[in-house]
Amino acid sequence: MYGYDWGLAVIWRDGERLDEETTNAKGASSTVNPNRYDILVDEKKDGEYYEIIPSDEELEDETNQSPSIVKESNFVFGASTLGFTFPPLARDSALQGYPSLPTFVRKSLIIAAFSSDHKVRLITVALDPAKRSYQVASFSLQAIPEAIAVTLARRPQPSTEDPEGFDFLIASCASERLPKVHFTRIPLEMTSKKLQKPQTFNEECFVSSITAVAFNSAVLSTDRGSQVLIADRDGCVQIYDPLLTPSDNDAPDNIGPWLAKFYSPFESPKAIDINTPTTVRRKPILDASWTFQGRSIIALLSDGEWGIWDLYGGGPGDASANVSRRQYFAVHGYIGENVPASVESGVSGPKKPRGSRSSLAPMTPNTRRQKQESLFSGPMNTASTAPSGGVTVQQVPSASGAGIEDAVTFWYDNCTYAIPSLRRFWSRLSQEKTDSGGGSLYGPGLSRIEGLDLHGERIQRVSQLPSETSSSHTAQKDYIVVTEHRLTFLTNELPRPSARQLFKGFESADASTADQSLLAHGELDIGGLESMLDSMNGNDDVFMGGNLNGTFRPRRVGFVP
Repeated sequence: MYGYDWGLAVIWRDGERLDEETTNAKGASSTVNPNRYDILVDEKKDGEYYEIIPSDEELEDETNQSPSIVKESNFVFGASTLGFTFPPLARDSALQGYPSLPTFVRKSLIIAAFSSDHKVRLITVALDPAKRSYQVASFSLQAIPEAIAVTLARRPQPSTEDPEGFDFLIASCASERLPKVHFTRIPLEMTSKKLQKPQTFNEECFVSSITAVAFNSAVLSTDRGSQVLIADRDGCVQIYDPLLTPSDNDAPDNIGPWLAKFYSPFESPKAIDINTPTTVRRKPILDASWTFQGRSIIALLSDGEWGIWDLYGGGPGDASANVSRRQYFAVHGYIGENVPASVESGVSGPKKPRGSRSSLAPMTPNTRRQKQESLFSGPMNTASTAPSGGVTVQQVPSASGAGIEDAVTFWYDNCTYAIPSLRRFWSRLSQEKTDSGGGSLYGPGLSRIEGLDLHGERIQRVSQLPSETSSSHTAQKDYIVVTEHRLTFLTNELPRPSARQLFKGFESADASTADQSLLAHGELDIGGLESMLDSMNGNDDVFMGGNLNGTFRPRRVGFVP
């Protein structure tokens, strides 16, 4: 999926070609490929009106080895799409186990998008590319939306005898006079095959700008399914449940819709002067997200610190922690270039006494490269630009193959980091903290994603590509990096040479490149070795470089003095 200046596009790739028969005016039938069409959405009329306009089929390039596009649906809204999101449905979501859900919900892709025309739209598209089934429901705000979140929640039942119902809940943020979050409900009726009219039933105002909003990842849970996380620039994360009614009773049981608040640590002053008044404030929150099925929250702060609030004390760490201790990070660390000196290996440890810290860094290839870069480039001055960053939590198959686990990806300015398994990483830190003998190699660590060329663009989002099979936490993962004008895929799949060469003069160069790549991955056979030896003994050019970006240099013969 991608958004563009006039709407939203959904693309199916790598599948069988869709053909259908059409009949012209003379009654003759012909086969066409309806793999691309536009959907005009006219929201001024009563209900939604769609007009399908088949687009011209593009010429196929036989030399292009990328998967073919099976179907492309372009939703034309007449306004630029600023962002979109999906419900936090798990990979093994049991939506099929809820017979009260309409059929089109269980077999559709659910998208919530917001555009520059102040509108928020909920779109359902059939997962099967052979079916042309889609619906759009929209509502308007007083300002341009800045962020949205959507989930599928149970409808509150006045009594146990009432039938079970479900609603789509949408939380949309817009800065009018003050930052405001609008909560909208779209009812789902079992007897109806269409989306009902959206109903905005609640609004909440905030003092500081909102940086993150996300519904609980425990979808359709009876106690946590409708909880929403709201983070702001002042360093506060609040948990709100729009389906709970405000309480007028002062009894401790009636907590109302505001369930909890968590605050980030205070900023450390750069210089302390008793004669100069200073303002102490909390670290701004760049992004926050749910983890462990909505039982904890992970946040990224403005100085590169990240941490996890354990809401219920049920994490891999100290489960016996009291409520007051849960206001602090259960585990935290730092990412980025400007890591404090008291932090080791990405996790903050106990502070050392003054003067005990050595000025020499351990000489590893990574630290040597960083020291050399700082030696010639000088200190980095980042005071002129505000820090940017985010965190992405994805549910992936566990290494054991039983169940799923959370994989976390950070980006801070132009640096990207990943935790393949958050549960194993948390257990590793807990064992190191208690000195239980687990060893420092237990579980995956926080590692930096290398090999990324941004071409001078700023990172917008980083995510781990999904995998159908479980793999070890030590195996290399695949990532997708979204920048301002391009998508970058960091994959470990070996590129295959094209079956058809456009220029015969480069056939030997492409063959040498493929052989070098196979040799680097340990997959070169006997025939490839013989061709490499033949090229080295002949008058062919020599490939210089250990990757696909190497150059070809002609052989030169000389004498060594």
